[in-house]
Amino acid sequence: MTPSAVVLLGPQFHVPTVANALGALDVSGPVATVTAGWQEWEGEDAALVHQLRGRGVRLSLYERSERVWSADPELAEAHRAAQNELRALRRLYNRQLVAVGGVWVG
Repeated sequence: MTPSAVVLLGPQFHVPTVANALGALDVSGPVATVTAGWQEWEGEDAALVHQLRGRGVRLSLYERSERVWSADPELAEAHRAAQNELRALRRLYNRQLVAVGGVWVG
C-alpha cells in the first residue's frame, strides 16, 4: 500500500500554493479536490485543475449533496434551516466584532 497524505491548503484564488505543496511532498499520483464550499460553483475550478496539472480528482461533494436533498425533501428542509441559523449566528458574530473594533469575518 502506498502512503498517502492529507494536506489542507485553503483558498487558491489569490495565492495559489497547491503546486508548491505537491512538489514539496513529491506527489506523482492523483489528488482529490474538495470545492464544496463554492456550492453551486463547485465545478468552476479551471485554475485549480491547471495548478494540479491534470492530476485532480473532483469529489463533487456539493453536487452529491444536492442529489440527496432532491431525493429527501425533509432532509433538505432541515439542512436549509440549519444553514439559515448559521447565517444568523454569523451576522450576530460580525456585529459583535465590529462593535469591539474587530475584523469582519465574511
